[in-house]
Amino acid sequence: MKITRQKHAKKHLGFFRNNFGVREPYQILLDGTFCQAALRGRIQLREQLPRYLMGETQLCTTSGSLPAY
Repeated sequence: MKITRQKHAKKHLGFFRNNFGVREPYQILLDGTFCQAALRGRIQLREQLPRYLMGETQLCTTSGSLPAY
């Protein structure tokens, strides 16, 4: 990952940590469109998101979006 992208992610996570109390494991809500785009781009979300957010993540989805695909 490029250094500037990593710096921006770290800065934004720090903002949410200080102002809203967001802590690890980060719970990420995925919708069907996002999952479909990740499949088309051959992106492994379970591997890439923890790297990008520099911490442990928990992937979540709504029950309504599961039957859609």
